[in-house]
Amino acid sequence: MKFKIYLINIISSFLILIFSTLIGFLIPYLIITSYGTFEFSILETLKRFYSLVSLVEFGLGSSAIILIHKNYNQLEEIKSIIASYFKINFKNAILFLIIVILSSFFFAIFLNNSVSINFELLFLAFFFGLNSLFDFYFITPFKVLLSAIEKYYLFNIVFLIYQIFSLLSYLMIIYLSLPLYLIYITLLILALIKFLFFRLKFSNYININRNLKVVSFDRRTRIGGIFFQISNQILLVSPFIFLSFSSLSKANIVYTQMLIITSLISLLSVFTTGISSILGNIFFNSKQKFLLYYEKFFYFFNSISIILFTTSIFMGNSFLSLYSQNFNNGVNYSDSPLFISLNIYGFIIGLNISLNSLTSATANFKNTILINIFSILLSLIFGILIIFFGHDFFVYFLFFYTFSHVFLYFYKLKVYINLNYFMKFIFAASLLFSISILGNFLINLNIRNFYEWFSYSVIIFVFVTILTLLFYKIFLPSFWISYKKIFIDFFFKSKKKIKT
Repeated sequence: MKFKIYLINIISSFLILIFSTLIGFLIPYLIITSYGTFEFSILETLKRFYSLVSLVEFGLGSSAIILIHKNYNQLEEIKSIIASYFKINFKNAILFLIIVILSSFFFAIFLNNSVSINFELLFLAFFFGLNSLFDFYFITPFKVLLSAIEKYYLFNIVFLIYQIFSLLSYLMIIYLSLPLYLIYITLLILALIKFLFFRLKFSNYININRNLKVVSFDRRTRIGGIFFQISNQILLVSPFIFLSFSSLSKANIVYTQMLIITSLISLLSVFTTGISSILGNIFFNSKQKFLLYYEKFFYFFNSISIILFTTSIFMGNSFLSLYSQNFNNGVNYSDSPLFISLNIYGFIIGLNISLNSLTSATANFKNTILINIFSILLSLIFGILIIFFGHDFFVYFLFFYTFSHVFLYFYKLKVYINLNYFMKFIFAASLLFSISILGNFLINLNIRNFYEWFSYSVIIFVFVTILTLLFYKIFLPSFWISYKKIFIDFFFKSKKKIKT
């Protein structure tokens, strides 16, 4: 049953989220207190940079998912698709390796603010890059496969085990005060074990026969997929990579505040686990039903996004004050205007996530090329402005960058949802954010520990939820109509299993 598959994917993703969030706050804390803010900023910059480098896949993953959707019941076809993915992506992996080597020297010189090479920084960038490369070539194909066949929960279980051993590696290296790059050598070994498990577990999908038919991936879909992926990755990372080269000290504050935003984005992503695959299969069978399901999913998903980010605006600075009180570096991490702008940026990322589910499900990459090009150009302009005008204007540029994407999404959604409702939705979201921002400046909560912070957060979360429901009742009354029928239809309709 669809609901059972979806529920398993949701639960496994939620478990991953809880553990990843704890790690996501614990490891930066340990790195800043044990090594310093410079090392933390470097690691965050590397993480975002190599996520951009993964775009050398050139839309292959998107094309593979679409082909698997179309051949869902054909095991031999899926084998050919995965084998072809490995074969074609090998050249991309070589390009990735070259970029890793060259960028390692680049970071070792320019982020060190010296003409000499910082060898510890060189090794850190190199082994960090090798981890990203290994994940890119050896792990991503299984991620693509399990996502397409609605068994993503298996990937989550393995990833959870990997995260536990990763945390132990971090703790051991930090406790022994060893160089940070040794952590990424350890993680590379763990990634190899992860790959061997996937290779054995899903051997029925992997065929190493050289005579196996090579699948032809649609060129236009790949081109559309390339711009789709570039647009998404640049939206997530470009503001911060450019900021790192402008001012690492300012980037340190932004990266620390982004820990909260990233955890909320990850929580939102849980609700889309398996959705693209389910919607994709519905789309190829009944486009009329697809439009009905997607519109309801869109407003449900983004109502959760509004609740999370408005609560974050109100409570985030208190958390940052508690979190950073032992850093002893004299930095004020509770920068309200910056944090507010990052939360609104996070809400736009949430909108983008719901749009990605739509694009992936409909394979509408070719028709979104133009809008993705505009998004890429906006990101590049934003980065250039930061470099030329300095990090002091970062907040203003981020507001401009964020709101300009609302108009892009307006254009992107016009075929799939009622645009009159979409504008009402944006208006309701703006009112809720305004109330939260006003409360942030007018109400000063004297929070002394994390227990008090959690208690206040629950109260604020409930209040914001009630307010959101009230606003939706006023501005989007039809949003609540016939939900029960749609829910039952969407999740409980039976589906054929893959024949093995």
